[in-house]
Parts: sequence; C-alpha cells; structure tokens
Amino acid sequence: MTAEPAPTINNYQLIIITLVGCVTGITYRVNRTNPYRGPETRFL
Repeated sequence: MTAEPAPTINNYQLIIITLVGCVTGITYRVNRTNPYRGPETRFL
C-alpha cells in the first residue's frame, strides 16, 4: 500500500476485487455447509 492517492479506476478495481473476494468466501462457506451444491447456492 502506497501513501500516494490512487486514481479513481484503481479504487473501483479495489472495491470490485474486495466484493468478489467476500462473495467468493461466503459462497465457499455456504457450499461447504450446505449438502446441496447447485447453481443456486453458488450465486448467493
């Protein structure tokens, strides 16, 4: 992490990557605890 202010594009990319990471982590946990692994649980 640098102290310089990042451009707006990089901020949006960081937010998108963070959201994708959170969704992936939640989906991974749901799929592990849910015996039914279908497309519905994958996109929670």
